This record gives sequence, C-alpha cells and structure tokens, in this order.
Amino acid sequence: MFSLGVNFGFALGALIMAQLLRLPGGFDNTPWIALPSVIFIFVLMFFMRHIKMASHAGDKSAASKKSSEGASAAGGSAAFIAILIAFIAFRSTAYTAITSYTPLYHVKFMNELASFSGNYVAVFSMAGVAGTYLGGVLSDVFGRKRIIIISMLLTVPLTAVIPFVSGIWAMVLAGIIGFALVASYSSTLVMAQESMKNNMGLAAGLTVGFAIGLGGVGSKFLGHLADAITLPLLMKWFWLLPLGALLLTLLFPKDTPSNSEKA
Repeated sequence: MFSLGVNFGFALGALIMAQLLRLPGGFDNTPWIALPSVIFIFVLMFFMRHIKMASHAGDKSAASKKSSEGASAAGGSAAFIAILIAFIAFRSTAYTAITSYTPLYHVKFMNELASFSGNYVAVFSMAGVAGTYLGGVLSDVFGRKRIIIISMLLTVPLTAVIPFVSGIWAMVLAGIIGFALVASYSSTLVMAQESMKNNMGLAAGLTVGFAIGLGGVGSKFLGHLADAITLPLLMKWFWLLPLGALLLTLLFPKDTPSNSEKA
C-alpha cells in the first residue's frame, strides 16, 4: 500500500501542478500544491490515537515472535542487502532521470508545450501504480526474482527508444516504461524484509529511504553530465541504468517458495 500511495501521489501532484500553471499567475500558484499535505496533516493527527493503539499491539506480537525466531543470519543477508541497495539505486536513478529530464527534453528539443511535462509525469507515475500492484501480485505467483528480472528486461529496450518518439507516442511509451520499471518495487521491499526478518524497520529504511535517496544523488550527477555532453546525447544512454540494475539481479539468490505455493 505504501508504494501504491507513493506513485499515486506523484501522479496526482503532477496533474495538479499542471493545472495550477495554466491558471492566471502561473508559477505564483505553486504554494497551493501544499494544500493537500496540510489537510492530511490534520487528518493524521485526528486518527493518530487509533494508529498508536494498533502499533502497540503489533509491537507486543512482534517482540514475542522475535524472541522465538532468534537472530537472523548476518553474513549472507548483509551481502544481499548491499546488492539490493545497489539495484534500487540504479532503478531509482532511472526513475528520477526519466521523470526529470525526459519532459525537459521534449519541451526544449521536441517543441512540446510546457503542460506536456506534468502530463508526462502523471502518465508515467499512474502506470507505476498499476505496475506496483500487478508486479506484487505476480511475484507471489512466479517468484520475486523472476518478476524483477522481467521488469528490467522490458525496461532496457524501452528506455533506449525514449529520445526517438514524441507526442502521443511519447505518452504511450511513458506509460509502458512506468509500468515495467516500477513493477519490481514491491518485490525488492519484500525481499529486503524477508532477509532481515528481525529488523524489518531497518530493511524498509535501507530500501525505501536510503537506496531511493541514492537515486536522487545519481540524478544530480546526470544533470552535471547533461551540462557537459548535452541533454540529447545523455538521453541516448539512459538505457544503461536499467541495464546496470539487470546485471545486479544475476547476484540475487534463488526465489524461496511463495506463500501460495506453501499453501
């Protein structure tokens, strides 16, 4: 649910921002984008008491379960988590680069309207919502590693086509890439939590927070690279990012039987 909310939020934010820019005042309307966040701050404050009660109940059951399971294996898990973080960093850099630089490329070099940017990010992110859900469902059936590999196998050639399409076909391609790239999101999160069963909070922090943050750092580096070699040339090499992620999947352990298979 977390990953669904993240991608839906990106899509909704892009659509709202695109509409705000069309209103009189243009960029002066930007502060209004914070209104939904302010509203939900008060909504969360209202429901916080119930959330805390559920959290305390969960802590008690988790503590009893942790004491019965014992410590998790450190050696293999640490090595795998490092590989998984590197994978997510490559994927997140690709995600951030596509949503940041591709709209700019289309507006500046493909003569698209400024509103194209918001629509492009919205289509990409909304397709990511569908990819997150369906990827999670399929990973329970076919295995997490297999879905992750298929996700990257589809993303590599699709990303290579980005600089050569425009208009409606660019939107269609954005949807397909968004679906394929983000389809591995829930699988990587669950794999991290399964390998760190006694430290699920840390697993989520490393994969959702730290690794995705590295993607932002990678995107900043790509910005400097675009200034050095030009954005159109950089766009032609975006496919190397999902390729790097794909190569890292060769180091992933074999899938364990899914819950459905165990049942």
